[in-house]
Amino acid sequence: MLEDVPEGRANMQWVRRRMFRAGQTHGLLCREFDRKAYFFLPVTSGAKVLFSAIMATATLPGTVRSRRWHARAALHAGAIAYWVRPGLIEEYA
Repeated sequence: MLEDVPEGRANMQWVRRRMFRAGQTHGLLCREFDRKAYFFLPVTSGAKVLFSAIMATATLPGTVRSRRWHARAALHAGAIAYWVRPGLIEEYA
């Protein structure tokens, strides 16, 4: 199934912001439902950000694979951001 993607969402800036917000939601859910995971969140997500950044750099820049690693890094960065300062970015006004 194919669907039209609005021009404002057809770019990596939107994808990174959306993934960052998803990471914040993950942090929120860990805080509410899995305190042990929330306690270790900076360590686990930090390692995943680092690995994702290395992989994004190791893959050919601009390729689908590189963009996927960038998005994954944004996801885990969002989880860390929530742990440091609980709160969610407003995506839709």
